[in-house]
Amino acid sequence: MGLLKSVKSSILGMRCEETVGATSASRAKEASVELRAEDEKTVENRKMAAILAILKVSQLAESRRDKAVEAATDRAASGNVDPDVQRQLMAA
Repeated sequence: MGLLKSVKSSILGMRCEETVGATSASRAKEASVELRAEDEKTVENRKMAAILAILKVSQLAESRRDKAVEAATDRAASGNVDPDVQRQLMAA
């Protein structure tokens, strides 16, 4: 009778270990998938931030260029410009 209980508890213990091992592996796989998804989101967020930064720099450069052209045009209109610069403005 004691041997039967010992074998039974041994078998149950092995099954329990197998279940725990399978559960741990499953949880590890789920965690890996979640981390991969988070990494992909992080990469996507960084790409979007870089694109926005490029757009802002481009807009700033365009704004500065427009202001410079406007200032040069104003100076040309007032006659306060070097003749070579005035010719370049007229050609543009």
